Amino acid sequence: MKRPFEKQPRTLEEQILRLEQRGLIIHDPQRAKEFLAKVQYMRLRPYWHLFEENPEKHTFRKGTTFDDLTALYIRDQHLRLLVFEAIAHVEVALRSQWAYQLALAHGTQAYLNAALHHNPHYHRENLEQLLEEWDRAWEHDPVLRHFEETYQDEYPPIWLACEVISFGTLSRFFANLKDRALSESIASRFGLPHSYLKRVIKHLVVVRNIVAHHGRLWDRKITAFSLPLPEKRPFKLREAMLKALDQQRIYSTLAVLVYMGEHLGYREEWYPRLKALLEQYGTYLHQRMGFPHDWERLELWR
Repeated sequence: MKRPFEKQPRTLEEQILRLEQRGLIIHDPQRAKEFLAKVQYMRLRPYWHLFEENPEKHTFRKGTTFDDLTALYIRDQHLRLLVFEAIAHVEVALRSQWAYQLALAHGTQAYLNAALHHNPHYHRENLEQLLEEWDRAWEHDPVLRHFEETYQDEYPPIWLACEVISFGTLSRFFANLKDRALSESIASRFGLPHSYLKRVIKHLVVVRNIVAHHGRLWDRKITAFSLPLPEKRPFKLREAMLKALDQQRIYSTLAVLVYMGEHLGYREEWYPRLKALLEQYGTYLHQRMGFPHDWERLELWR
C-alpha cells in the first residue's frame, strides 16, 4: 500500500551531518557544502550506492570519503562529454549523408516523397515534426532566413532542412527509408550494414538524450533500443561486442562509437582520451560497465 511522502527538506549543513552520521568521512565540510549546492544531494545519491555497507540503512563502508563520491561523479561527467562528442560526429555525418544521397537520387525536396518510405503514416508524422523544427529555427539563422525571405517555395531544400532536423527525427526518417540502395549508400560512410546502422542510430538517440539531460551513464543499463550483435560484419565489432559481460551496459555503446570513429575520422584524436578515462575505473569496467577482462587485446580496442 502506498503511503504519504513525509520527508522534509534539509539544509546543506543538515545533509552533510546526515552523511557523516552514516559513516562518510568529510575532510572539508565547506567544500562538500559547495559541491552539494552545485550538484544537489539526490543527484549525487546514486553514485554512493557503490560505497554502502548496508544498503537498507544507507551506511557507508569504513574509510569511504566524500572525495570518493565526487571522483566517481566527475569521471561520469567526463565520460558523458566524450560520448556526446562522438555522437555529435555521427549525427552530423548522418545529416550530411541523408541529405546528399536523397538529393542526388530524388531531387531537392526528396524528404517530402512518401513513396520513398516504408510507412506513409510514419512519414507524415516525421515530416510534420521536421517542419515544426524548421519553423522554430529559420528566423534565428541568417542562412535559413535568406531562403524564407528570398524564395517562394513552401518547403526548404533537403540540404537546409538537414541543418535543423533533430537527431530523433532524423533517426526515424532513416529507419523508415524504403530504398535499399539509398540506405546502403548512407550506411557505407559509417562502415556498417544499413539495417544495423538503423538500430545503432536509434540506440544513440537514447544515449544522447541521457547525456543531454546529464543522466548517469557509466553504470547504467540502456534497455531502450539496446544494441544487438552485428549478424556477420564488421567482424572486429562483432568480436568485441560478443565479449561484452553485459550487452546493455555502456561497453557496447562505446565499442560502436570507437568503430565508427575509424570511418568518420575522429578516432585518432578521441580514443586516447577515452582510453585514459577508462583506465581510471579499474575493476568497475567489468563489474559495472560490461567490459570483458581482455578488452584491450581485442582488435577493435588496440
